[in-house]
Amino acid sequence: MSIFDWLGLRFKPKGAVVEIGVPMQERTERVPLTLELVQRHLQAVTALPATLAEPVYRLLANPLSMQHSGSELVKQLPAEILEGVDKAALGSLINVLINEVTRRMYIESAGLRPGVVGIRLLAEQDPPPPEIAAITEVDAHGLGKGVYPLNAVPDNPTPGKRCGFYVRVVQKV
Repeated sequence: MSIFDWLGLRFKPKGAVVEIGVPMQERTERVPLTLELVQRHLQAVTALPATLAEPVYRLLANPLSMQHSGSELVKQLPAEILEGVDKAALGSLINVLINEVTRRMYIESAGLRPGVVGIRLLAEQDPPPPEIAAITEVDAHGLGKGVYPLNAVPDNPTPGKRCGFYVRVVQKV
């Protein structure tokens, strides 16, 4: 059996659906970022003070910030905010938040495409960690393993860290 046959069997969609992508030019320009999202991830990084939530939120609310790395964005924060702060940990947190925002923009844009039935979550690791397996290996909505309606896509189960899964758009054929 070829690798392509194996992949086809492993990720075969349930029913008449196919996986598609959302081209960059069709993705939303709105930055789906909230202060609550920043706080949720910041609380999980014990090396960073909670006082960073507001400055990080303001920094990432600018759509152009998505074009930079976390370490580049840390340099844009005022020196008094960064005093005594682990800049590497802050850069990593900002990268996590950029990943979260990008994923949310992709999902939001998928809803604008005709025939989209949901989002498939695929674990980055094999075997996936338990918290990732809990959302990527179940058929919670009758759409197939790891497929969620657009209004029910789970949040990152590992605050402060990358989400641990890829998202793919699932569309009716």
